[in-house]
Amino acid sequence: MAAEKNVHRDLTMLALHGHTVLRLPPYMCELSAIQLIWAQMKRIVRENNVTGDLLLQALNNIAKYAIASITKDDWKHCCDHVKKLEDSYWETDGRLPDVIDSIIISGDGFSTDSDNNSDSDDSDNCDTSDNQTSSFLRMSDLSDLATPLSP
Repeated sequence: MAAEKNVHRDLTMLALHGHTVLRLPPYMCELSAIQLIWAQMKRIVRENNVTGDLLLQALNNIAKYAIASITKDDWKHCCDHVKKLEDSYWETDGRLPDVIDSIIISGDGFSTDSDNNSDSDDSDNCDTSDNQTSSFLRMSDLSDLATPLSP
C-alpha cells in the first residue's frame, strides 16, 4: 500500500512539472530501449569475460568498460528500432478488425476469404454457386447470434 502511495506521489510530481508517464505493456521488453542497451552491455561483459573470472574487481572493470562502450549512436539505433516496432504494432492494431471480419466459420471449421477463393485441384468438383457460400458465417454476423439464453 505504501509503495502505491509513493508511485502516485511520483506521478503527480512529474505531471506538475509537465511530464507524462507512458507505461509500457507488461512483458514487452522489446518496446524498451533501455532493455536493448542492457542486452548490449551484457553481451560486452560476456565477450570480455572469456576466462569466466567472477572476482568482483574484474567484473566491476568489465562492467565499467561495457557502460563506457555504449555510445549516443547505440542509443539512437535502439530508440529508432523501438519506434519502428511501435509503428508496426499500431499499423497491425488498425488492421485487426478487418482481419477478424475476414474470418469465416463453416460447419467443418475455420477458414478465411482467401481459402474460399483459392484455386485448388478439387475446385473443379465444387459448386461455387451462392447456395454453397451462404452456409458460411462471418464473424461480424455472430453478434446476431449472441442472445442471452433463458434459464
